[in-house]
Amino acid sequence: MSDKAIAVHQPCVDCGSSDALAQYENHTFCFSCNKLTWNKDRDWGNNVYEVDTKLNAKSFRGLTKDTVKAYSVGVSEDGNTHHYPYYTDKGAVVATKIRNVIKKDFFSQGNISDAGLFGQQLFKSGGKYITLTEGEIDAMSAYQMLGSKWPVVSIKNGAKSAVKNVKQHFEYLDSFDNIVITFDMDEQGKEAAEKVAQLFSPRKAKIVSLPVKDANECLTKNLQKDFVSSWWNAKTYIPDGILASSSMIDTLAEDDNIESVPYPWEGVNRITDGLRLSEMVIITAETGVGKTSVLREILYHLLKNTEERVGTLFLEETPKISSVGLAAMEADIPAHKFKAVLKPEDRVEFGKRILGDDRVYFYDSFGSMEIDNLMAKIRYYAKGLDCRFVILDHISIVVSDGRNGADERKLLDEIATKLKTLTMELNIGLIAVVHVNRQGQIRGTAGIEQLANMVIGLKRDKLSEDEIERNTTDVVVWKNRWTGETGTACHLYYDPMTGRMTERDLSDVSDVDEQENTDS
Repeated sequence: MSDKAIAVHQPCVDCGSSDALAQYENHTFCFSCNKLTWNKDRDWGNNVYEVDTKLNAKSFRGLTKDTVKAYSVGVSEDGNTHHYPYYTDKGAVVATKIRNVIKKDFFSQGNISDAGLFGQQLFKSGGKYITLTEGEIDAMSAYQMLGSKWPVVSIKNGAKSAVKNVKQHFEYLDSFDNIVITFDMDEQGKEAAEKVAQLFSPRKAKIVSLPVKDANECLTKNLQKDFVSSWWNAKTYIPDGILASSSMIDTLAEDDNIESVPYPWEGVNRITDGLRLSEMVIITAETGVGKTSVLREILYHLLKNTEERVGTLFLEETPKISSVGLAAMEADIPAHKFKAVLKPEDRVEFGKRILGDDRVYFYDSFGSMEIDNLMAKIRYYAKGLDCRFVILDHISIVVSDGRNGADERKLLDEIATKLKTLTMELNIGLIAVVHVNRQGQIRGTAGIEQLANMVIGLKRDKLSEDEIERNTTDVVVWKNRWTGETGTACHLYYDPMTGRMTERDLSDVSDVDEQENTDS
């Protein structure tokens, strides 16, 4: 056969056209009625066998004459041209795809858009398995390696048209119990395989992972056993991010080694089991209750009791104020008295003790900031500075400027979602403050509470006439995804003499206060 017409503009006896028929060496094709007719004397066997024994670039690359004949594929005597017939659902040839081996290009004659999948005419609908490949030679290769037992068909126009081709013949493919997708192992093939698999009901599509580029390469490199093994072991397609239960069995034998870093207070540790990476902890309170003091205690505890680096975003105070607060804690002096009580050289000495090893980083800005800018800062803390804990005070101020009149609730939902996603992606522990309204509810949105792993509320009677009560903060765990336990964790007493918040039983605080009054 040749892909060059011997005669053109011939009359067609089928449709009556006076000049639409083209005559080729072994077939005719009418460009009016799209009918392709092969000559009766074509000899598949000799041509295919002669090409097959050459095992060169012109051959069918490892395919036997029986396989090629089964799919009614022809090859020119010089081996330069392959002809792949395409049929209608009724079994009539409607088009042929012609491959020039030398130029490595394809073109089709007839109306291939009306044709079925390559090889579809050979296999009736229904059955246990059907294999779908990306090309004609791969289809025949897979069919041969599977022992000519299971149906194998190919899409018509390559990976880019895979979804379109499959949708056109969805009913036929869907009639089989299992659709084994055996596309090329390049990026286009893998992407097309997933998109095709998504068209079918769960667990019907399976995707083969080959040891080489495609099915024909398995055949030509004598990897038939590997192909069959890969075919039988094809993974049932499950959308990215979803895991079948059986895939988790082996993980049960693994030690999780989840690290927990304790809080400074035993009552909080008793309920929460401490701080963990990939978790977002939200601390809530009304304005002026002492959220920043609590955060400083947690930060100071991390610096004194671990080797972790901590990135901070105190958006309502400058780095200078933050550093004074930490140095004052090292000196057990209230921050507002630190410079008044100590000499400059002593202040520097205390600063070196807590700040000298560059394990805490401050953000040199004040006030609101764009959400994406905030995310970039957190990412830099984690990736650029190896901080495993990040403290944000506070979320509300990030959206306080309304971002050109945008709805605050929607912005808070957006930032909560991005913070939670980033926390898990970077595997960091995030401790963030958010304000509550007068009813004790998180301001503006419930999204933050829903996404948080832990929500810790702070309550204090700022106007109490009793000094002890006025300086005591109740720590209440509102939400706890880790253990599920909630409720009052402890009471933190702020000592005006040292500026520190320590966990105390209220009766102990009363006894100490009474003793101090007696001594005085």
